[in-house]
Amino acid sequence: SPLSPPPPASSLMASSYAEPLATVLLGASAAWLIYRARRRVNRPLELHLHKDGCVRRHTVSITALKQMPHPVVLDDESKGVKVSELLHSVVGLEAEGTTGIFYASDGVKSLPIPANELGEGVLIHTSRTGGPVRGGPIRLRYPPGKAVQPSPCGKETVPLSLKGVVKLCVSG
Repeated sequence: SPLSPPPPASSLMASSYAEPLATVLLGASAAWLIYRARRRVNRPLELHLHKDGCVRRHTVSITALKQMPHPVVLDDESKGVKVSELLHSVVGLEAEGTTGIFYASDGVKSLPIPANELGEGVLIHTSRTGGPVRGGPIRLRYPPGKAVQPSPCGKETVPLSLKGVVKLCVSG
């Protein structure tokens, strides 16, 4: 009959259903992994400005970060942009008089960074090979003596270095 019941599950692996079923399952898994990888690499940075009880939200793509004026080349030849340049270019805001908190994709967040140090951080967007940054798509690094706080593992107090940065909330 045209509407016969499907074969029992135990016979699926021994039947002609096994290969198409495996192809469909692996194809869907592969498509999902590709989607997640692309989303991770292309995820924009959220910038939230809190002032006078209002919140202004901006998103900054990786492409926009790469095109900002005054790029920074670090000792390991990776490339980025200073936080002060991001704030100035996107919203015309100077880092002085503001504090900021960075958030990572894994839920880790920084302690508030005072105004006199906030702009010194570098948002790294490109590795020395020209590809995505390990721990990216955006990684934050502060120079020695700036934004010193407990490391995410809590074992030592060091300049902030945060992988997978997805958001910066600025107030002031």
